[in-house]
Order: sequence, then C-alpha cells, then structure tokens
Amino acid sequence: MTIHDVNLQQQHAELFFEQLFHQLAAEERIEVRYKLPGEGQSMHRRFYATPTEAARNAIRLGRDHEVYAGAALRLGKDGTKVGVTRLWALWADLDVKDGYTRESRIEQLLELPHHPSILVWTGGGWHP
Repeated sequence: MTIHDVNLQQQHAELFFEQLFHQLAAEERIEVRYKLPGEGQSMHRRFYATPTEAARNAIRLGRDHEVYAGAALRLGKDGTKVGVTRLWALWADLDVKDGYTRESRIEQLLELPHHPSILVWTGGGWHP
C-alpha cells in the first residue's frame, strides 16, 4: 500500500463520516465499533468528537480489525439505544444469503422510490 492509497482511504473515510455527522452538539459522539476478524471475537467501541477524528482512527483500526461505523449520534460514550441523541440517516442490512445475490439486492434498491445516498458493500451484503 502506498502513501497515496492511505491518503485516498483517509479522504473517503472523512467524506463518509462528514456526510453522516456534519453537525455534532458539544456532548455528541460518533461511535466506531471494531473487532478482530473471525467468529467469536469481542466487539469494542470508541467514541469520537469529530468526523475527521473518527475517520482517521477507523482507517488505523482497519489495518488489523473489522470496523463498523455507528449510524446514530451518541450522548458521550453511551453505545446503547438510550444513548442515541439524533439520527441523520436511515440504514438497512441487505445480506447476500437465502437466495439473494449481490445483483438481486441492487435490483431491490433500484425499485425503491428514493435511492440511497450512501451504499457500502461489507463483503457479506449491502448497507444503504
């Protein structure tokens, strides 16, 4: 991986986080979850005050962990439902299993009256 690749990843991650979390209140935080690859690994959480900080650390963690971005702003370090302060986005989990393929899931999304503004492929499904 070259320095250019890292910078490009950083730019894409910053754009992603800035689109989801462009206006945080003083106590609000962005949740990033991460775990080692493989079954049975423990999930960990970190909370960040800015999209840039969340992006930088998500890229760093992604070198040797699976990384997941929470779609809801959190109050401090509360990662529970009670800790959700606001939602800027709706999200879904469209897994590729039970007869669904990557292509059939895209077809489903194209049939919606409004298309997703962000679409993430996780390796096992789409997250619009």
